[in-house]
Amino acid sequence: MLPFVCTAVPDVPTGVGVAVGAGEWTRGLAMWLRWRSRAWERQSLVSPAEAPVVMAH
Repeated sequence: MLPFVCTAVPDVPTGVGVAVGAGEWTRGLAMWLRWRSRAWERQSLVSPAEAPVVMAH
């Protein structure tokens, strides 16, 4: 029986792998900065007076 060989992940990163990694790091850094700024707390789609009342069953 032959040993399992994973061909989907090469040992040496290719240009595509480096680009994907750079994209993930950039997205992670952007989300971390957004998390630290708490920017989403200053935005609202519905004012509290117009918000529907949700009742639990």
